[in-house]
Amino acid sequence: MTDAVLTLDDLVHGLERDGTRYQALDVFAANVQQLRDALSGGALGDLQRVPATPPVRAAFVFRRNGTGYQLKVHESGIARLSRQATGPLGLSDEQVALGAIGAALLSGKDLPGMLLGFLVGAALGESPDSPRRVLTIRYSAEERRWRAYDGPLAKWMRDQSLMADPALG
Repeated sequence: MTDAVLTLDDLVHGLERDGTRYQALDVFAANVQQLRDALSGGALGDLQRVPATPPVRAAFVFRRNGTGYQLKVHESGIARLSRQATGPLGLSDEQVALGAIGAALLSGKDLPGMLLGFLVGAALGESPDSPRRVLTIRYSAEERRWRAYDGPLAKWMRDQSLMADPALG
């Protein structure tokens, strides 16, 4: 696994890179510093925990530049960032229940040696079975930006993301 990690700001920049063309960005939870902190030791930082239903293991919300975002973590280790519908963020302090998510989500043992993301957009047709607009992207820590990626791991990243897609919505 790569030593570089993503921040919440990096995720937001990846999702917003093409305006509203894409509704979600999928990455591996182990590659996101704030998720590592929240899932391993309970340090939430900017994240607010919200209820999650299996196979979603954890869900969080946060704000950047006046926009609310939701971050869901699937049991496979895929984390999906999406724009949050308007409304209050998170749970009250009395409702927050922190629990161990499990080392498997954060181990990164099967992850590639690069930071990959998978943008998911709207359906390309009217049919319920229509394919969706998608784009595999790679984060460059040196440049601090996302770029389109069409290398040998693009199909693998797509498959990992699509496996978790039904549960992440």
